[in-house]
Amino acid sequence: MTPKTYQFVLDVRHLTYLSFAVLCFALNHIPETIYIAIKKRQFNPFNFIGIWDLICFFVFLAFIVFNYAVLYKNAWKERTFLGQEERSLMFMRNMATEGRVMLIVEVFLIVIMVFLMWIRAIFLLRYNSYLGKLTGVV
Repeated sequence: MTPKTYQFVLDVRHLTYLSFAVLCFALNHIPETIYIAIKKRQFNPFNFIGIWDLICFFVFLAFIVFNYAVLYKNAWKERTFLGQEERSLMFMRNMATEGRVMLIVEVFLIVIMVFLMWIRAIFLLRYNSYLGKLTGVV
């Protein structure tokens, strides 16, 4: 295995781990909802940020499921004794044999993930009290 191939597999794995972090951030809305219920505050379930986090949650979850179910097929759960290099070879073999459709799906999911996170970052800039509202900065 070439070092570039191994580095590519590591980069995909790191992106998957980052996806888990986004899932944990989106799951933060559950205790927030409980806190609102305890304090008897007004709750708007259809606010923009809540729906946007739900969309982010499902897209990142789809990316994780795609990676582990399709690209790590027969290399993750079934064969826990494999080393990282052998697992990386199976990842690349699965990526090559699944065809171009799977590659297009993965690239599409990554592009959607980047778009979703940029919109989220721009939306959260509105609440930055140090810079002022985004409209005032622009």
